[in-house]
Amino acid sequence: MSRQRKLNLVFLMWTVMGLVSCTENVGQNLYLYDMGTENSAVEKGYIQVTPVSTYTEKDGYGWLNKPAGAFDTLAGKWNNGLNRDGVWAKDSLVFKANIPNGVYLLTLTLGDNTEKQLNQSVYFNGALIAGSVITPWYRIPFKSVNKKITISNGVAVVKISSASLAAVQNIEFRPITRQKISTLTGFEPDTVAVKHLRGDFAVKYLKASYYYDLGAWSKSAKTSGINFTFRMYLAADMLEQIAAFENDPLYDKAIYLLAKIHYWLDQEDNDPYHEAEARKYFTILKKKYPDAELIKMYLGEQIPFEVADHVDGKGAPQWAVKQHEAMQRMLKIIYWWVNERQEANGELGGKYGDDVEILRWWLPAILGADDATAKRGYMRLADGVWNSGIMERGFAKKIDDVEHAAELFRDTHPSMFMIRYGDPEYIERCLISMQNFEKVWTGITPKGHRHFKSCYLSATAVLEQAPMNVDVPLNARAVLPGLWAAWYNRNPTLIKLFSEWGNAWVADAARTDGGKPAGVLPAAIAFADDGIGAHTGKWYDPGLEYDYYKWESLGHVNEMQAQLIGMYGITSNTAFLKPVNSCYDLMIGAAQEKLPENPEQGSLNWVKKVLLQGGVDKGGADNPMTDVFAMAGRISNSSKYDEFIALHGNPYNKYLVNKDPETINKGFEELLNSLRYNFPLLTTEVKYTDRVYVRGSELLFGMYTGHFGSGYEYPSTVATWKNTGPDMGVFVRHGDATSATVSLYNFGETRTVTMQTWLLEPGTYKLSSGTDTNDDGEIDADQLERILVLKERVNQVQLQVPAGKLQAVRIEQLKAYPKIEAAADVALSDRDISIANDQLSVKIHNVGNVTAKNIRVELWAGSRKIGLSKIAEIPAPNDLVPRWKKISFKINTGMAISAISVRVFTDHPEITTLNNTASYRLTP
Repeated sequence: MSRQRKLNLVFLMWTVMGLVSCTENVGQNLYLYDMGTENSAVEKGYIQVTPVSTYTEKDGYGWLNKPAGAFDTLAGKWNNGLNRDGVWAKDSLVFKANIPNGVYLLTLTLGDNTEKQLNQSVYFNGALIAGSVITPWYRIPFKSVNKKITISNGVAVVKISSASLAAVQNIEFRPITRQKISTLTGFEPDTVAVKHLRGDFAVKYLKASYYYDLGAWSKSAKTSGINFTFRMYLAADMLEQIAAFENDPLYDKAIYLLAKIHYWLDQEDNDPYHEAEARKYFTILKKKYPDAELIKMYLGEQIPFEVADHVDGKGAPQWAVKQHEAMQRMLKIIYWWVNERQEANGELGGKYGDDVEILRWWLPAILGADDATAKRGYMRLADGVWNSGIMERGFAKKIDDVEHAAELFRDTHPSMFMIRYGDPEYIERCLISMQNFEKVWTGITPKGHRHFKSCYLSATAVLEQAPMNVDVPLNARAVLPGLWAAWYNRNPTLIKLFSEWGNAWVADAARTDGGKPAGVLPAAIAFADDGIGAHTGKWYDPGLEYDYYKWESLGHVNEMQAQLIGMYGITSNTAFLKPVNSCYDLMIGAAQEKLPENPEQGSLNWVKKVLLQGGVDKGGADNPMTDVFAMAGRISNSSKYDEFIALHGNPYNKYLVNKDPETINKGFEELLNSLRYNFPLLTTEVKYTDRVYVRGSELLFGMYTGHFGSGYEYPSTVATWKNTGPDMGVFVRHGDATSATVSLYNFGETRTVTMQTWLLEPGTYKLSSGTDTNDDGEIDADQLERILVLKERVNQVQLQVPAGKLQAVRIEQLKAYPKIEAAADVALSDRDISIANDQLSVKIHNVGNVTAKNIRVELWAGSRKIGLSKIAEIPAPNDLVPRWKKISFKINTGMAISAISVRVFTDHPEITTLNNTASYRLTP
């Protein structure tokens, strides 16, 4: 039974009686010719045709001009007896066959199974039936041509012509005959019904459905031997043969599946051809099935879906009502992915490299609403990637461009510093990954700069051939987990290496080689000679395969800006702000200028125009430069960038500048527009998981946490939360190193929530809370005050929130404590405890930056201490090698307790004590 039935979508079904069909009967005469070498395999039911198969009246088929040769590509992923081989000629191939008069489907497969592009045209009996057939066709090396033809003189002559080389793999004539068919049909996939239809078209449809339904799971690639996108194109090529006949009983099913293939390929590649083909076929189906909701969705209509909404919004502020709806809808989507789709290894069905991208909008549910299901799904995928076997030493095993090689680890592990703050396993994984930075990826150039040797890399090697042997801003993507690790424990090795790299980019930004404006980051730096534009002569275009390495792809270039700003946050070295400040100054000045309409590419005016327009990533209204301006402003505690943020920032960042609540309410329009409609296109129908977007999710994350972006960029959150859920409205209105202001609205019963503070520096604080009667963030009644002592970087503050009253919370520093840069950090997690043969073993880590000494390890059964052990010292992992020691306790596993806990203590200052206790459950 298909997913559409489960969704109770209404699909019209119709009965076909005596349709004209190309689904042949058993015993029917077919005229099928398989081209190839004398020794290559011949597809069952086909006649072998080689270069020497010259036409004769006796044979009734053959070449009118002799082909130049034949090919056989047994090793191809797509190979079968039909598509592995073919014949070729320098300019044209002419094939003749004696075929009885009638109406036929003519099918040819063109292409020579190489990467060389061929442009061919096909003629039937002198008339052009297909012009400019290009192979390879996207990901596959061949392309089928399908055309309904009429033979009236018993002769069929097919000519394939090309200005360079012509190549054909098979030619088929399938008679269109009347048959008696009585079967339920329609567009809904139904393999049981299709199997009752015998013939080649049924086989092709079932094969195409099989390829489509396999999805992009890791096991699917192993099962089929072909990756998912290859399978999508193979399926499309097969389905186009059925789509050539609108009266075939499989026509509606075939074009429905074909339309979905084109739709998802367009979502993945943003290709106008796929977009047009999908719309063409869905439009045909809509005329036949006007009430089918799924077809309407695919054509862009917004079909709302329901969520459970049990709260009374009367009296609640609008931001809380809209936040509640948005979170309920977000959770419904996440729950489907975690509960219905996710496998035990963390996969979501789009392959790991794409699956991880879906996590980019999950953080509001985890760190804001404290949702256990979302957290479980996130961690399952992060752990699945780490244990998948496709990574080595915290990075991709296979060499690929950095955008793809880095995404597995970069999209999963930086956020674990917030989700599992202080968990030694995730910290150590990031340290391990950063061993690659000095050992594999970077070196010292002739100018004495530290740079990446290439933008194509793995955990063990880099590709040093031109033009890949360059450092690019997007290499910062590989380093993001290390930036978080450096923030966490001020690891001296990371700070030294990243400072060398950052200083190199700052120096290169100041250069003017090749006409590059001073202060602007170049698109690439050649490792061999520090050259800017070394392979193209263009400072803005490194000549790489993907366009996102060009300078005008600002969102990607800005990953280096974010790295530099993050290093400023860690080191306070203002030099790291020079590139972002240069861009800001250019933009502020350019906004007052009249720039030329078409400035010369690479010129100063061109740079100004690209910056103002937001590059190719986005438009001026959502300019990606505002993301780095907001980050720089937050981390440097500066209002310098506010003018531009107020004009072009995301809604939350705009609010921080203008304090206008309408900015938030308007921001919810985009967010809720992503969450209110077309649930299947966000869940059940999805084929590429990296294309599941929730636009505007930054608004939710900002309101919950006070962060300037999506959360993973840098740990600049004001607060994260526990025991909240979707019924607790949270609005962080302000936060910095010495103060925070938060609004809370509780749709449920009175309860206590935990606010984890991240920016507030250690010190003594006054916490004030009370009722806010006019939603301005100020206390108007019922004011309560208490003193807080915050001893660490991240602290937990308990807040009681009454039901149905808007609460304002204000925290203000009274006294600052001295900052401690050097600290040990003894740590363990639940996964560090194991029991075997009455022995409890536990690993105790040090994830700080100084040696931990005099460590006491206590074993507790409930409120009773049952064991004590001591560790003299554990060195710090300053060389990026994890440091831990394992100790054991003898225990009685028959004890009448459900769980035991391990607690660690040291006499020295620690980064955090939130990671000093872990538990092991003895009974379920």
